[in-house]
Amino acid sequence: RGLELLGITGYIPAIQFSNPPEKYGFSFDPQLDAFICPKGVPLTYHRLNCSKSTGKYLRCYQVEGDACMRCPKRPGCFDKAGIRRRVLASSCYPAFFRGHQRVGTPEYLSMMRLRKIWAEGSFSVLKREHCISRIRKRGILAATEECLLAAMALNLKRMAKCHLSLSPNLLFCWNHCGFQQFFCFCQQV
Repeated sequence: RGLELLGITGYIPAIQFSNPPEKYGFSFDPQLDAFICPKGVPLTYHRLNCSKSTGKYLRCYQVEGDACMRCPKRPGCFDKAGIRRRVLASSCYPAFFRGHQRVGTPEYLSMMRLRKIWAEGSFSVLKREHCISRIRKRGILAATEECLLAAMALNLKRMAKCHLSLSPNLLFCWNHCGFQQFFCFCQQV
């Protein structure tokens, strides 16, 4: 949802929930922002509920009126105490749904390929060569600082490698103008 607010199309791997409404025959209609029950009755967005156990907000979709009271599938759909069928979904369910629709498209597969190369490749290099498999600092801010410094070191190494490979004169200057001796001196201390 945050990416959509910034005007960015997100290609994020699909999250598989343990108890999705689709498991019970419900489908989501993005134009109506409503779930459709197996009998074709819409469960429209009603309000946001705050879960007491997790503190997260959930979107409450429910049937308007007493359509569930006359439904022949009522005993199998929900318990006897309920008056109407409800579906609780994530507070960002419409954005999740749009993301799920992008899964499997050629653009999605292309983005996942780029993610493997750039993001996951960088994480593996940081873990392997910069010992970030374990954070040494305590606290969120300190751990974030350590990760950012490691990422900056990786970017500086890539930048230096790029400049040295593109400019043979810079490499000559690096070897003959005292930089090599200074570097060796720093390594001996």
